[in-house]
Amino acid sequence: MTDANNVIVSQLAELVANLDRSGTEAAAGLCELAENGVRHVAGSQYAGITLAEGSGAVASVAATHRYAMVLDAIQDRCGEGPCLAAAWRQ
Repeated sequence: MTDANNVIVSQLAELVANLDRSGTEAAAGLCELAENGVRHVAGSQYAGITLAEGSGAVASVAATHRYAMVLDAIQDRCGEGPCLAAAWRQ
């Protein structure tokens, strides 16, 4: 991982920790995380958070725009794509 990526990951981890400490409702916190991701990742326009469950199901739980949700739905229907790959590798 590059230094720039390490900085981004660190910033996002700090945001998650701050959400937890402030008692922010989970859905609002996930939306805030996605919005901050767009601000901190160069070249990104939209972001979404995909939840992978042990049963093999995936769900889009937050997004900055409907495009992220549509792309998640397409990947889910096809059973492949970058978001699914990332969800299952992590």
